[in-house]
Formats: sequence, structure tokens, C-alpha cells
Amino acid sequence: MVHETKVGQRNGSQATVPKGLARNMGGLAHDLFTLTELHFALLSRDLRDGRSRMLLTGLLMFVSAVIGVACVPIALVSLAIFITDQFETSYALGFLLAALAAGALSGTLGVIGCFKFRGSAAVLQRSSQELTRNLRWIKTVLERDRDTKDDKQHSTFRGSGND
Repeated sequence: MVHETKVGQRNGSQATVPKGLARNMGGLAHDLFTLTELHFALLSRDLRDGRSRMLLTGLLMFVSAVIGVACVPIALVSLAIFITDQFETSYALGFLLAALAAGALSGTLGVIGCFKFRGSAAVLQRSSQELTRNLRWIKTVLERDRDTKDDKQHSTFRGSGND
């Protein structure tokens, strides 16, 4: 009928996303990609730093194991014979004291290696802290954006004049 209002497919709604929303979402996406890129760069750096620290620690523990297993047989036999000759003890006691000295040296190096290993295992701490800060920031931005949308919707409904 001629006197009736013609209604389109969209009932007056806009066909596109508002420019402000698209710009904010585009900016947020850009910021998220930038944060991701920076976070992976930090992770790469942390792994590089950790590799050098772990290499030294692994080397120290390897040397400790070699000394502990092999106990440098010739040096230990020499020490046992020296103890036997100097203190006029039995061979059994001389060899026992030499083995105890080698065990103490091996244990000391092993303990030092364990403490160094614990310190180098915290290599990803910077990356973890940065990821936590980034996630907190993203959450804050998204909540702020949602609160802004809610405020705009409430003000739009209040000002419609259809009360």
C-alpha cells in the first residue's frame, strides 16, 4: 500500500561496523600482535641466556661424575700407598682413606653443580613475568572496552524518548 512505510531488510540498522569500533579492534589486534612478537623475542633471549648458563652447569656436573666414577685410580692408589707408608697403617686403611677423600671431593663438586643447576633452571622467569603482565593488560583493555560499550548502550536507551 502507498500510505504504509516501506521497511528495508535491515530495519534501519547500519550495514557496516561503526568506524570507532573497527579502529579500536584494529588497534587492539595490532597491539596483541606486537605484544606476542615482543614476548617471543624475550623468550628467545631468555633461552639463549639460559643455554650458556646450563652449559657451564652441565659441564661441571659431568666433571663431577667423571671424578666420582673413575676416582682417578692412579692418584688414589698413590695416595693410599703414601698413607700406608707415612702413618705405618695397613693397606686396607690406606686405601679406605684415599677412597673417602675422593668421595668427599666428588660430593663437593656434585653439591656445587646442583646449586648451580637450580639457579640456571629459573631462566624463564623474565618471560613468565612479562607474559603475566601482558595478559593482565589485555584483560584490562577488554574490560574497559566492554564497560565503555555498556555505558554507551545505557545512554542510548535512556535518551530514546519512548518512556
